[in-house]
Amino acid sequence: MPLTRKDFKKIIALTENLDILEADNELVYLRLKAQTETGIDGGFYSDFFQWMTERDFSDFHRKFSETCLDFFKDDIFFENKIKPAVELKLAVKKREWGNAYKSAKRILSEQSFINSKLLSDAGKAFLFGSKDFEENAIFFRNLEKYYSKTDLFYIYFYTARLMDKNSQVQ
Repeated sequence: MPLTRKDFKKIIALTENLDILEADNELVYLRLKAQTETGIDGGFYSDFFQWMTERDFSDFHRKFSETCLDFFKDDIFFENKIKPAVELKLAVKKREWGNAYKSAKRILSEQSFINSKLLSDAGKAFLFGSKDFEENAIFFRNLEKYYSKTDLFYIYFYTARLMDKNSQVQ
């Protein structure tokens, strides 16, 4: 029996103070799905972005991405800021490196909505999604002025990996 609007509202009420980073992925999925079914509130975007980008990618992330992303097709904020990050995560999970590289380049060029896990995924996309290792190493290195000290590890790590790959092909 499919869930009703009343069921979805109850799920939202019962998960009001849910810790998105610690809760079971299935529970977060149900909360977010309920919000798309009953109307999105102000906290949805933050919760959704945090869940999609800071947690390890699970089958529930994939399921939500494949079934619910069309819900946002007319939402300019979502399309421009959140969807590229979700596309990056999906492409990395599927090892679609060309698509991952395009998404990573777009996100990093805009320097918006990046956290450590996304930066790491972007580094992987740069390593495996393009053969322009030297250019990508320079691009990645130039990011250091935009990110926190916590994120510098990923910037230096992937810069070094890209430089190493460049030296191997020359």
